[in-house]
Amino acid sequence: MDRKVKETIYKEIHDKGEISQEYIVGLLKVYDEAPNTSKLVEAHYKSKANRIISSFKDDNHVRDCFAVKEGKQTIYVNIATTNKIYYVKDVTRTTKKAD
Repeated sequence: MDRKVKETIYKEIHDKGEISQEYIVGLLKVYDEAPNTSKLVEAHYKSKANRIISSFKDDNHVRDCFAVKEGKQTIYVNIATTNKIYYVKDVTRTTKKAD
């Protein structure tokens, strides 16, 4: 984004004490580049896929499925049934960092 647009927004909020979201959106529509709609659609579906997998639970309502990165690809792993121990280790390492 053009630094001048951001500075204009900052100056207005500083000087006036308030600024409408619509005003900022209007500035962005004029001065910022339009979003890539195909990337937005892809991000939407990826987010939905993540929510579906994160809500998958076993019979005891314990989450068994997690996302792991393999290169640039995301792999969803059911740690209760996978035979790839390195995925389970990766999930364990990641969940320990979150604690």
